[in-house]
Amino acid sequence: RVSAYLTERLEIFDEGFRAMDRAIMDNDPEGFISGNVQIQQILGYDVQFTNFDEFDSLMESDMNFKL
Repeated sequence: RVSAYLTERLEIFDEGFRAMDRAIMDNDPEGFISGNVQIQQILGYDVQFTNFDEFDSLMESDMNFKL
């Protein structure tokens, strides 16, 4: 079941990881976050932030940061 699930979503996983890899090489936090959001969404997670400004606000708030 896990194999079928991942296979059906392989393109989205690949796009997300490629975006994160490019972002690391380009020192692009927005690109990294965008790729990470793609992967989290396909896995059904509630995303805490979708861009660097939202991440920064989360870090300055009293809200819990979920890993």
